[in-house]
Amino acid sequence: MQSYFAPGKVMLTGEYAVLKGLEAFAFPTKQGQWLDVFVYDTPKDDQPRLTYNAFNHQGETWLSASYDLLEFTWIESSNDASFLSKIMEMVREDFWQEGKSYRLETRLEFDHNAGLGSSSTFISLISRFFRLDPFQVQREVFGGSGYDVAIAEVGKSLRFSLVNDSVHFRQWEISEELTADWYIAFTGSKIDSRESSKEVSDKLDLLWEDEFYKSQLEHVSRLIAEANNTMVLETGLEMYQTLLSQLLELKRPYETLGLKAIPRGLCKWLGAWGGDMLLVNKIFLEQYEAELNEFNIQPWNEVIAKQ
Repeated sequence: MQSYFAPGKVMLTGEYAVLKGLEAFAFPTKQGQWLDVFVYDTPKDDQPRLTYNAFNHQGETWLSASYDLLEFTWIESSNDASFLSKIMEMVREDFWQEGKSYRLETRLEFDHNAGLGSSSTFISLISRFFRLDPFQVQREVFGGSGYDVAIAEVGKSLRFSLVNDSVHFRQWEISEELTADWYIAFTGSKIDSRESSKEVSDKLDLLWEDEFYKSQLEHVSRLIAEANNTMVLETGLEMYQTLLSQLLELKRPYETLGLKAIPRGLCKWLGAWGGDMLLVNKIFLEQYEAELNEFNIQPWNEVIAKQ
């Protein structure tokens, strides 16, 4: 048996704007997804096949499929396996060992609806096994910038950018002391970041045409990257989401939740706006503990993998 692991991700900033070349700041999570591969002799009087089973964080099967390795067609599938078909078309025919069959199993460690990267970790894992370029697979199967795939591949905090469809990233660290009073509120509302980006695509096109917003967002990104204390970091995050909210006409979490911003409080979407995850600091959490009680709230430093 071969086993592969890929960590989940959290995007601190860069949402939407990363598609237009702005740097995104993202972190790997302690929890991720596993891929176990079993290769065995094809039983006599049977045809070589690949079977795939996907298990959620509770050990329940959410997808199972079987693929004929002679006809290169799907035999059966318990769910929509169209994304698997695209991947199988990319695998070289000489990859398969003669007379062998394959069983692949993926196991999520986090809730599929948490927004931590069930798709990106899958892309990373399956690409490693099939010896494919994970960024090419990501582009052709799911689309998006690929920052989440980069996190799954490298397992480090990154500054990520997409320039002329070319992926660039470099390691970026932030002290745990700066995030000691941060919390992630998992809303339980799954948002497809790629579909969410399509909804604001026209406004995104204006992002790099408007020199004011472009320069301001770049300036705030540098402020965040170079922050050496929590106050500066949190101020930068608030400035970033305010600018993006104005440009894309999106509601900040304050408006969405019907809560007022408070001095030195922080409440910011992580990733796609309107769902998945919120970043809140201790001051904000203590002020609105009752209102946020419906969410699954975990300390940032317990979710994010140590560097």
